[in-house]
Amino acid sequence: MTKECCLNKEEYLAAIELMKNWTGLKTRAFSLSPYWVHPIRVAALVSKYKKSHIIDELIIAALFHDIVEDTSHTAEEIESLYGPLVSSLVVELTSIKSIQDAMGKTQYLSKKLSELSSWALVIKLCDRLDNVSDFCFAPQKFIDKYAKETLSILSYIEAKRTLSDTHKKIIVDIRAMVAIYYQETTPDAAPMPVCMTAETDVENI
Repeated sequence: MTKECCLNKEEYLAAIELMKNWTGLKTRAFSLSPYWVHPIRVAALVSKYKKSHIIDELIIAALFHDIVEDTSHTAEEIESLYGPLVSSLVVELTSIKSIQDAMGKTQYLSKKLSELSSWALVIKLCDRLDNVSDFCFAPQKFIDKYAKETLSILSYIEAKRTLSDTHKKIIVDIRAMVAIYYQETTPDAAPMPVCMTAETDVENI
């Protein structure tokens, strides 16, 4: 059984305002837009791709998916406001940076995504889709690195786990977006144009 989003406008806007307050004044590395634009777009993508009896919880989890990882706020705070399902999804989506650093980011995320719940994977794939949609603002060096990482992760999870039709649709769109900006380098290949050339060493775009 599926349902449309039941959050009313006031509830949705209240969640957005809280998320904006919790993320503070961070900006996206290359577009320089407020960071909170990203989780709003991820939530919108979840709403676009996923039909579910828990769509409200998925949308809220998408809004808060980076909070535990990137701020001082906790899963307990999220649970007190939005319940254990939202909190558990956010915890699933939170990377443990010490392990990621030890394993290497690509290997860590490949394994992590292969083990996520189906619901959490929808959010994570929407997160990745929004990130690659910002390639227009990034230098080619970053695009090449992030695109290779993305394609490697996608290939791994396609080989290692069962994917739903929703997962597959998002993956198709991630690959399509990556293909606009990235191709395997060959001796005769000309560099792809990008919107900016300044280099920034960041983990998230």
